[in-house]
Amino acid sequence: MTDTITQMLADQAAAEAPFAHFPDEMPSARNLSAPVIAPGGAQEDAAFDDFAARSRNLARGFAGQPRLHLVHAQCVTLLRRRDPPAGITALFHRLWAEHGGDMAAALPLRWLISAATTFADHGATASERQAGEGLSTLFAMLKLSETERLFSGFAPETPFRPGRSQRPLPMSMQPFAIHGGDLDRALLARIWRAGTASPTTDALTRRLLCALMDEPRGLFARLIAMRQRRNSP
Repeated sequence: MTDTITQMLADQAAAEAPFAHFPDEMPSARNLSAPVIAPGGAQEDAAFDDFAARSRNLARGFAGQPRLHLVHAQCVTLLRRRDPPAGITALFHRLWAEHGGDMAAALPLRWLISAATTFADHGATASERQAGEGLSTLFAMLKLSETERLFSGFAPETPFRPGRSQRPLPMSMQPFAIHGGDLDRALLARIWRAGTASPTTDALTRRLLCALMDEPRGLFARLIAMRQRRNSP
């Protein structure tokens, strides 16, 4: 097990290696409302350490959208690596402080989850880091569990049949009491409280958690359906 953990840490360190190649112009707060103009050519097979090519690919993906979206994506990409260029952390915080509502409403969820992960590492306050870590971990675990569930053959919106398996959970954990427990609600409440405590992460937290609670095909919706089925006459 020690060897496995050592390898995981080494792999993560390699994934966080700094970029070596940068574009002539770094992200800035200039002309954030202007539309993104994509560079010519198709998407590039960017080298791992080439931020210049990645930045061009981001511009192609955000073509026609406000430059705000591109600059935010560039900041997130840079901050996922060690030793980001000077000023990028401050720019990321400025974007969320001044344009958080617009970005939370307009950006795809995948970029909002990436923003949460960035707050986990670079939040300016304890509540921002707590909210980022909570949101990032929550959606990562949901991605893992929902992917594994696909192999059950059940559609994402279909709750499992009534009754409960008597098989024990791993690591001697006690099963969640679906009909009387509040683990799911307590988990979301803790993240909501941390995220809305800071104006910088407020809109991000609200958008992600509301999207999660409104999703009819996810774990939380299935738990609600299972409770309702138990309580129905």
